[in-house]
Amino acid sequence: MENKIINDVAKEARKTYGSQLLKTAPFLFLFFLISVIVWLLLLLIDYSGMGSIFLTILVVGIIEMPFFLAVQICSYMVMLGKEINFSSFFRTSTLYFRREFNGVYKVINCFLVSFLFAFLAEIVFSIGYYIVAPY
Repeated sequence: MENKIINDVAKEARKTYGSQLLKTAPFLFLFFLISVIVWLLLLLIDYSGMGSIFLTILVVGIIEMPFFLAVQICSYMVMLGKEINFSSFFRTSTLYFRREFNGVYKVINCFLVSFLFAFLAEIVFSIGYYIVAPY
């Protein structure tokens, strides 16, 4: 019984895969274009000598992740049969900065929390080192 359901779902997915891919192709292309621009920006930052992992996380978190979320949401909306244009795509990308999406997509929040923990750990270990080092 379970295999029959899986086979039926797989058949249905194969039938609609091409048409769904054609509908979402512009959004995927736009996401690819934004990814290339972010990559070039990171390459420029690294070439200028200002590159660090923290700056990379900030650039990816501010530019890349909102559009990744928008591609996922717009692809889902297209699969539901709703029409999506580029203005709604860009409006959807601003959802990333709202409080409702506090989870996996919050790269900036995770970055700030990890930076805070790293800074506090640096202070604690530095104090410990300077207390123990003279002995």
